[in-house]
Amino acid sequence: MDAINMHPSIKCLHEPFNPENEDTQYHAITSRKELVQALGEIYACYDGIKHVFDPGGWPFDNGSRLNIDLLTCGPRVVLMRRQNVLRRLVSLEICRQTNAYTIFKLWPIIRGKKFRFDPLDKDAIRIGLEDDMSWHTRVNEELESKGIPRFEVTYERLFDPDVDNKARMAAINEVFRFLDKPELRTERLPIGGIHQVLSPAHKVLNKEVYDAIPAIEEIEMEFGSDSTGWLFRQ
Repeated sequence: MDAINMHPSIKCLHEPFNPENEDTQYHAITSRKELVQALGEIYACYDGIKHVFDPGGWPFDNGSRLNIDLLTCGPRVVLMRRQNVLRRLVSLEICRQTNAYTIFKLWPIIRGKKFRFDPLDKDAIRIGLEDDMSWHTRVNEELESKGIPRFEVTYERLFDPDVDNKARMAAINEVFRFLDKPELRTERLPIGGIHQVLSPAHKVLNKEVYDAIPAIEEIEMEFGSDSTGWLFRQ
């Protein structure tokens, strides 16, 4: 979202339906009618929104299909998906244990080395791997059935520390072209805040953190693969 908002003709709103986002008023949406009304108000001021959802229904009620409704309410969708699903799910379990879901809250907890991890929830990781595959398929099928153009960019193309600025710039410009916006023709990476977070000095989760989790090797052995990703292998 930060990268997209660097474009002079794009204004994207941060997670308006996230109950932890105190800057918006759309935390009690329970029906498609209310969702459409909220989007009408949002799109009067913004060109798009960033939205994160869980297969269980969050940020809407548990079991709600409003996340699917939201996907099919707009003219086009940019999807971001992490290729290394296992690392994403381990990160999620770390967030659940620390109750810190942003880098700014998680960083001091991890860096302070005062937190003692419990073994990770294997059932949650197993279900998460199954959900990731099924929901990726469902999202694409729903968009395809409605004829809604979609563009998928992997998390790693933007956030992997080994990716250089030129490659990140190329990925961002692919998104701009999909959105029918002119490319940003500059060698300066248009995601300064994200680039700062991704610097080696600011990286939060690494092998040292993984090693502090009891029985983390069991997670690698049981769930790691070339298709789901690895924790320690490159």
